[in-house]
Amino acid sequence: MNPSLQRRKRRIPKAAVFTDQLRRLIAQGVPEGEAVEALLEDMPGGRFREAVSRVASRLKSGLSLSSSISSFPRYFPEGFVSIVEAGEKSGNLPRTLELASAYLKRRDVSRQRIFLGIFLPLLTAFVCFGVMRFCQLMLLPALEGTQAVYSNDDVAISPAPQLTYLFDAALVVFGCLMAVVLILFYAVLYYPAWKSVVLYRFCSLLQIVMEGGLPLEECHRLARKGFSGVSFRVKGAVDKLFKRLYRGESLADAFAKTRFFQGVLSWMIAAGERKADIPGALSQAAAFHEGRADAKMSLLFNVGPPVLTIAIAIPIAILGISFFGSLRWIFDASFNLIP
Repeated sequence: MNPSLQRRKRRIPKAAVFTDQLRRLIAQGVPEGEAVEALLEDMPGGRFREAVSRVASRLKSGLSLSSSISSFPRYFPEGFVSIVEAGEKSGNLPRTLELASAYLKRRDVSRQRIFLGIFLPLLTAFVCFGVMRFCQLMLLPALEGTQAVYSNDDVAISPAPQLTYLFDAALVVFGCLMAVVLILFYAVLYYPAWKSVVLYRFCSLLQIVMEGGLPLEECHRLARKGFSGVSFRVKGAVDKLFKRLYRGESLADAFAKTRFFQGVLSWMIAAGERKADIPGALSQAAAFHEGRADAKMSLLFNVGPPVLTIAIAIPIAILGISFFGSLRWIFDASFNLIP
């Protein structure tokens, strides 16, 4: 990871801090509604406090914790709500809230790294593209048709046409480089990191529901709900996995035959089945994919900005050379004009 990022104090999401404090109170035997009201007393004003206040009102009306927080996806995303609901049904809410708090922290850190590693350099790239396009559309037409007459009656023609060609070439090179870089980033860096985060979430959720002894249909519903906002590919893989389980296949075979879950995860599940400790295997698998997600995100953060900087620098260098040529022409022409 970048040392400057390590030295910087990370902002922990308010919802993660709230969840961790709520877990401690519930673990001490405080009812959910009273625990939320107790936390509300020491909470500073703001939108998050308003959301927690409405959660407390919903709990007073008899709704469950998962139902109460489901109306605030800005602070409690669907994956978080699904984990809490699984904990309520399994009867181990404190442990579930601990995992849910870790999920929110992981989600926030992943977003920060993706923004700093990809979207911030991309924003810089698009700003550079806009500046180049502005120069092409606004400055070059001002040079077209200009000329300087030397004392020997020779005519020095403006380099505007050559600049136009160089601008066009620079923009084409810029577009091609950015397309190649984005494809490579997605295939080599972003997709593996995203998949590791998804597998970490799925293993944590499946561990909770299996420890609670929930029916297979309920596990399927919670898994689909937890990934409703991810992608059709993940939801399709979850459906295929549970269809195999409905047909009576073992969990290891179902994982091994579902393409999205193949690899190290299926081997760890098979080892857990042999030891008769599938929840423990899922816990180890979640930790494994969490570490892999950290490594991929760090690589994405460290490699992304330099590569994008090089991709931006090449067309800018082309334009810099062209502008240097035009400035030299203007300088030579200004000293050879007929008075």
